[in-house]
Amino acid sequence: MKNPFTILFLVSTLTISACSTPERGFENGVWRGVMVTGSAVDIPFNFEVYDSAGNKQVAFINGKERLNINEVSTSGDSVIIKTPMYETEIRAVLTEEGLRGEWIRTLPEKEQRMPFTASPNTGWRFAARAGKPDGSIQG
Repeated sequence: MKNPFTILFLVSTLTISACSTPERGFENGVWRGVMVTGSAVDIPFNFEVYDSAGNKQVAFINGKERLNINEVSTSGDSVIIKTPMYETEIRAVLTEEGLRGEWIRTLPEKEQRMPFTASPNTGWRFAARAGKPDGSIQG
């Protein structure tokens, strides 16, 4: 007869590993970010995360324009994206849904801060899909 403690240990280990969710990383691909102003207005934008020479980089997307940022650092569940040209940075934590944190602009006499969230694999910016128009605006 096998040791009952060995069987109990194996069953417990398998149960715990089956219930745990895999940790999400700072995945490559297109993300949808949202900053929220003090008056609760959403500012949506898209960015692409990619690897270049073994380092994470980000490209902010505005139509056909791309602003490439190479000052991206990750440590554990923390992500920092610095945009020195604009004296801003995003400091966020990886969650099951994506990223959650703050957009910070450092000015000589104060800091501006806005809540920030981002979802991976989300290419839309303003609406998930276009609905049927209510009417036509053609002449």
